[in-house]
This record gives sequence, structure tokens and C-alpha cells, in this order.
Amino acid sequence: MRTLMKKVMSKVMCKIINKQFNQMKKLTFTSRFLCFISLAIMTITTSVNGATLTWQSNLPDLPAPAGESIQHGVAGAYSGILTATNAAGIESKVLIVAGGANFSNTPLVNAIKADIAPEKIYHQDIFLLSNNESNQSQWQQTKINLPLGTAYGESFTTEQGILLFGGEVKQADGSVEKSSDIALISYQQGELHYKKIGEMPITFAKGGSAYYQGKIYIVGGIQNGKASNNVYSYDIKKSTWQQEQPLPGNNRVSPVVTIHVDKDSQATQLYVFSGFSTDNNKNIALDDGLSLNIATASAKWKTIAPIKALFDKQLSLIGAAAIKVGAQQTLFLGGYNKKTWDDWLKTYQNVKGTKQEKNAKVNFFSQQPLRFNWNKDALLFDSSNQTWTNLGEAPFLPNCGAVIEHWQNGIVLINGEIKPGVRTASVKMAFFKDKKLTKINKQGR
Repeated sequence: MRTLMKKVMSKVMCKIINKQFNQMKKLTFTSRFLCFISLAIMTITTSVNGATLTWQSNLPDLPAPAGESIQHGVAGAYSGILTATNAAGIESKVLIVAGGANFSNTPLVNAIKADIAPEKIYHQDIFLLSNNESNQSQWQQTKINLPLGTAYGESFTTEQGILLFGGEVKQADGSVEKSSDIALISYQQGELHYKKIGEMPITFAKGGSAYYQGKIYIVGGIQNGKASNNVYSYDIKKSTWQQEQPLPGNNRVSPVVTIHVDKDSQATQLYVFSGFSTDNNKNIALDDGLSLNIATASAKWKTIAPIKALFDKQLSLIGAAAIKVGAQQTLFLGGYNKKTWDDWLKTYQNVKGTKQEKNAKVNFFSQQPLRFNWNKDALLFDSSNQTWTNLGEAPFLPNCGAVIEHWQNGIVLINGEIKPGVRTASVKMAFFKDKKLTKINKQGR
């Protein structure tokens, strides 16, 4: 199944690609050629079996924080949708992006070359995306910030507002600690507010999560300072936690999680894909899938259709953005290449602590983005028949660690990495349609 091009690219899309590539010191001939080819695309529509994904490039980049001249882009940010009311009493949906991390002081490769410990910057800024009176999208930095620079937790749009769970927090003394905080970003009397409302039973970061019918599921990640396969559920109304059946096998960091409801059996399946394992001192990218019927207390985890079944390439979903587009469909964008991940970690373990370590790092992190072979395809998982469908390549450098949300009847993908250590400030928007689906299910990611 290949991409069906229906319209030709415009200069606007080239602007996005140029902004990403300009973060690199040099462009390869191949990169310049790809940008040239993209000069005329306004929209790209891909179609497979009645499902279409149309990409547009009319959203502004995330702006530079107050007091700074450049927005380097962030990965691992929090996000959600709130309802705002203007002075005329008209309600509208606004998209919130908070925190996130990057290497904005000194680029990662430059720090390695200079024998400086790379400094990851954790941000406090909260940005809001809305439409003005002319129906043009615009960003603004809000008057409030997160209490400290924070990234790599989980966030959800709920009736209360946007709930934030855990994350890595940069303390005042410069140390980075895993958090157990539960916080709420909400509108109260027309103003945006941030408030800590509770604590998790664990410290937590770099895990997976899903939200369904008043319950939030936290899966794997770094729990209490260690890679974990534990699963917890949180009842929003009761503010209570319950430990669920742990994932089988290896611990699992950075998995991608979603929840589907089977229309026939009414089974509510918690799906967990990919991530990486650190068992036995080996850092290995996982490419499998698991499911658990959370509607039945006695259910056991099952192995399902692996991601790699339909692809020749070594695919994982570490760092991928996932969003539900139907009761039994989830769309995945981006993700690390399994072979690239595994080969690099094997190399690093062999040179760690030797004279070759620095050169190995410089050579690896200096590569152009496309050399990392991250997943460029939009992948649709349909649990009704346990199949993966390739909806074609996205018309931009693949991202990892990006924010993804439903907004303005479309899907918005914000920032993320374009290669290890380098983010993009770009914001992309897609419109998904499937003639078999009556509406998009917007609850949870």
C-alpha cells in the first residue's frame, strides 16, 4: 500500500522542512533534494481502504519563551484541551502545551565535542493555541508557569481540566528528580490556574498511559527510580489508586498505550506496544504488542499482532505519538528504528569508559536526521481485526516525543525530536477520515 498523492506540495511545507533542517549545521545533497521536491505541497492526502489522512501546514510554530529569541522545540511536554470563554461569552476550545525538555543552551553534539556534560533544559512555560476573530490559529504564552521545569510525565483532558501526572523535575539546585505529583491546569473565572491536587503511590516518568471512562492507566516507565512493568489505575472521581496486573516479561520504558472497546463482546482492552527494556543490563527496543481486558478482573495479558508483522524494516514505537481515531482504531506517528536503537546501545556498551567513547558518540549524534531511520509512516492499528495499516509517509521529518491532540476537528502534532538531542519548533495538523467510522472518539490518547 503506497501513498496516493492527490495535490502538489506548496512553499509553505518547504518552510517547515527548512526550519527543521536549519537546526543542522550542514545539509546532505539528499536532504536538499527532498526539500526542493516539497516546494509545491499545500496538502497531502493519503488513502487506504477508505481511510484518509490529509496533512496541512498552516499552523504557526511554537513561539520562543518570554525573554528568549529562539524556540528550539521541546520533547516530553504535557498537553490537553480546555474550554475558554471570551469577553463576549463565546466558548472555544484551546490547546495547552506545558513544560518539556531540550538542549537549548548547548547542542548535544557540541557539548560532547567540547567534553562538556550535556545539559538538558527542563521548561516551565505554558503555551495556549487558539483561533482569533479571523479564524487564524495563534499561540500565546500564558501568565502562569509550571512551578519547576518538568517533562516526561503524562497528561489527560478530563471534565476537571488537564490532569498532569509525574515527570522529571529540575530542582532549584540543578538536580533532576522523578515526581509523584498530580496537578491540574484549569480555567476558573476566565483565568488559567495550576494546582497540585494529589500524589501518585509512586514516582513516575517515561511511561505509557491511557484514559477511559473516568479511569487513568499508568503503565511501566521509571517507577520509584527503576525501570518497571507495573500497572496502576487511578479513579478520577474517587481519587483512589489500584495496582493492576503487571506487564508480563521484561520491564518496559516508554511504551505506547491505548484503550479500545470491542463492539461485539464489549471487552475493554488495554493495549501496550513497544517501549524498551533494560533487563539484564541490556537496553533493547521492543517491537511487540500486549492486551489486557480491563473489564474483567480475572483477565490475563495476551500477546497480539506484532508491529513488525507487516514491515520489512526494523520498527519500534519508542517515542511515537498515538491518538485514538475510533473506538477500535489508534493512529501512531513517529517512533525509533529498532535496529538503529539496538546497534547504537550495543556499540555504546562496548566503548563506554574507553578512549573510543567520545568519537563513537560524536559520530552517532552528528548524523543527519534521515540516517536514524525513524518511522516516517502513519500507522493505523485496528483491533476489530488485529491488523496494522500503513496510511503513507508523513510529509515532514519523523518525530519522537511529540505532543498529539484532537483540536479543531483535526489532529495536531507539536514539536518533538527530529533526531536524538535535536528538537523542532514546528506544528503540524492532519485530518483523518474513515468512511467506516461515524465519528472520532476523542476520549483519551
